[in-house]
Amino acid sequence: MGQIFCTLEPSPFSPWSHSHKFKGPSVRHEVGICIQTSETCWVIGPYACGELPDLCIAIDCLMYKLEENEKCLAGGGYNNGGVFFEIPTGHNDAD
Repeated sequence: MGQIFCTLEPSPFSPWSHSHKFKGPSVRHEVGICIQTSETCWVIGPYACGELPDLCIAIDCLMYKLEENEKCLAGGGYNNGGVFFEIPTGHNDAD
């Protein structure tokens, strides 16, 4: 879901755009894809790398998109105790 994209370095240098993962300038976007149709459900961003956890970005967008009792499948980084996300491994306990 959360994606980091490399970008051109702004001039003058801005620490807002620096990614420790890529060791250079980047921005983050959240992309949701329907597992039945492969259609894009939402895109939100850009966000600064490290500004917010993926879970916070996803919830900010999802709480307006999901119907009552609807959930998304996501990786372990999106674990919120099963409120908005189901983790396919079954580990939905928020630690």
